[in-house]
Formats: sequence, structure tokens, C-alpha cells
Amino acid sequence: MNDETKAVISALSETKYKWRTVSGISKETGLPADKIMDIIISNTDLIIQSSALSPEGEALFTSREKHQKETSAWSRIGLAIR
Repeated sequence: MNDETKAVISALSETKYKWRTVSGISKETGLPADKIMDIIISNTDLIIQSSALSPEGEALFTSREKHQKETSAWSRIGLAIR
């Protein structure tokens, strides 16, 4: 895993945020939005997208590991069914 990917995963794993926008990740990492999207698309085994959008209409992402730790098994089953 390269340094840019590590930076994105680290931003997604930040404990004060449950979900992150690409613009928020960009502000934290200093990486351009298009690079962040490339990393997200290339790492779907590590990163998941919410079915909801931010209040501003932006896509929301988190690390798969964080999502599994913070979400109950029943919630994950419900999300999978939807």
C-alpha cells in the first residue's frame, strides 16, 4: 500500500468521524479529489460508500474495518438486504 492510500485509509479511520466526504479527506490529506476517488475505486476491499449522502449531497465513505467495528451485526445485515 502506497503512502497516498495509507493517508486516505487513515483519514477514513479517524475516530471523530463516522463517514467522510472526498472534500473532507482532501482537506485532511492534501490530496486532490480525483486522486482520492481513484484510491477509493481501487480499494473497495478496504473502503465502503454509504447509501446516504451528506447534507450537502456529497457521497460518504468510511473504512470497511471501522464500519465493521462500529456497526452492529443486525445493522450490517439490514444494509446488505437493502
